[in-house]
Amino acid sequence: MKEIYSNTQRAILWLGDYSDTAVPSHPNAVLSRGEVKAAFGIAEDLAADRHHDTPEDREIAEGYRALDALLKVPWWQRIWTVQEALLPKHAVLRYGDTEMPFARFWKAFDHYFAQSYRECCGEYWLDFTDTSSNVISCLQTAIDYRRLLSHDQGLVFSVLISTFRGRLATDPRDKIFGLSGLAGTLVADYSLQPKDVFMRAIRTTITDSGSLAPLLRTPEPDRAKDLPTWAPDCCAKLGPEAQHSWDMVWFGLFAAFDAAMGTKAAMLNPSAGPVLPLQGLLVDEIYEVVVHGICRDRDEFCAMARRWQHTTETVAKRNHGVYPRGGTYKDAFWRTMVGDMILHEFDAQGTGQSRRAKASDEANCRMLWNPNGDHSMGVPFSRDRQFFTTRAGLIGIGNPGPKVGDAIYVLLGGRVPFILRPTPKKQDGATLLEYVSPAYVHGIMDGEVMKEKREPSWVHLI
Repeated sequence: MKEIYSNTQRAILWLGDYSDTAVPSHPNAVLSRGEVKAAFGIAEDLAADRHHDTPEDREIAEGYRALDALLKVPWWQRIWTVQEALLPKHAVLRYGDTEMPFARFWKAFDHYFAQSYRECCGEYWLDFTDTSSNVISCLQTAIDYRRLLSHDQGLVFSVLISTFRGRLATDPRDKIFGLSGLAGTLVADYSLQPKDVFMRAIRTTITDSGSLAPLLRTPEPDRAKDLPTWAPDCCAKLGPEAQHSWDMVWFGLFAAFDAAMGTKAAMLNPSAGPVLPLQGLLVDEIYEVVVHGICRDRDEFCAMARRWQHTTETVAKRNHGVYPRGGTYKDAFWRTMVGDMILHEFDAQGTGQSRRAKASDEANCRMLWNPNGDHSMGVPFSRDRQFFTTRAGLIGIGNPGPKVGDAIYVLLGGRVPFILRPTPKKQDGATLLEYVSPAYVHGIMDGEVMKEKREPSWVHLI
C-alpha cells in the first residue's frame, strides 16, 4: 500500500454522500449539502487565519457545528485512512461533490491550534465533542508528522502507533500494518498472531533506527497479561481523549534530551521471542513514590504539586540541601515540574515551539502550583504523572505505575532514562526485568551517566 499511495499524484479522500440526496450512494450519508458547505466554509476561514470571536453570529455557530459533525464521519476513525491521507503527493477531501485540498484542511487546524492556545475564539473550541476533539488531536500529530520525518525514525513510528491506536481495525494486526508504510521497514505478515506482530514492530523499529523511542507509549492500564511489558498492546482501551493528549506530550521529552549520549541500541538475537535483551547502566533505585490520582481541575493539580514539593523538601533535608547530581533541590524541583522544558507561543505559521528551561524561567514556573497562577508553561509535563525519589536522593516523574524498588536505567539508544522492575525470574543467571515507564530524572538527562565511563551490562526485558 505504501508504494501505491506514495506514487499517487492525486488522491480523493471520499468521506460520504449528502443526506438530502434522493438515493444516497453510501450509508454514511449523515450531512446535508448545506451542512457540508458550511463545514468546509469554516475550515476555509480558519485556513486563511480568520478569527471568529462573535458567538452570537448564527451562521458561524452553525458552521462550527457542521464541522464538528464532519469530523464524526467514520472515515476519520479507520486505521488505513492515515496512509491514504499522508502519503499521496496531493490529497483532496470530498463529501458529495464538495472538495477541499487536505493540505488546506491541515492549515485550517494549524491556525485553529494557535488560536485556541491564545484563548481567542474559545467559545467555539468548547463546542467540539470528544469524538471530534480526538480527530483534531490526531490531525495535529499528522501535521507534525512531516516535520518529524527528518528526525528519529523510531520516534516517528512510536508516535504514530500511540497517536492513531484508537483508530478502528477489523483485524488488530492492522493497528501496526496500517501504519508501517509511514516509517520503518516492517513488512505485513498475516501469518503472525497479533501479539507477535506487536513484538516484531518494536524489534524491527529498534533495529532499523538504533533508537529506543519505540519503547515509548502512553499508559495502558488494561494491558493483556500474556504480552511482554516492552511491547505495546494496541488492543488496550484508551482513556479519555484529554488524558491521552497529556500523555502524548511525553514524546516531546524523548527528542529534547540525550541521556545515552547518542549511542545506538544494542540487541541480542533481534528476531527472538518475548525477551528483549538491551544494554544499559543501572543508575539508582526508587525509594519513595508519591501516589496521586487524575487531576480534574487546577486546585487538584496545585494540591499535587504541593505534595511533591513537600516530599522534595524532606529529601533535601536528608542531603543537607545539596542535590546529588549538582545544584540545589530548589532548582531541581521546579525544573522537574516542567520536564526542564518551556512551551513557547505559537509562531506565525501556528507551530508550537518548546525549549530547555533557563534560570530566568523559575519565577514563572513556580506559578504552576499557585491556584491563581498561569499553568500554561508546565502542566502537560507533570499533570497526572507520578513523582518519585531514589535512594541516592534524586527526584523524577514518570507515567503512573512505578513502585518502591523499581530500578532507574540509562539504556543505550535511549534519550531518556527508563524505569524497569526486577522480577524473581532469571535467564542464564541474569535477572529478568519488566518495562514500567520512561522517566524524567533530574540530573541524568544529558549524558551524565554515560560520562562516568562505566561498562554497560545486558538488561533482559520480559
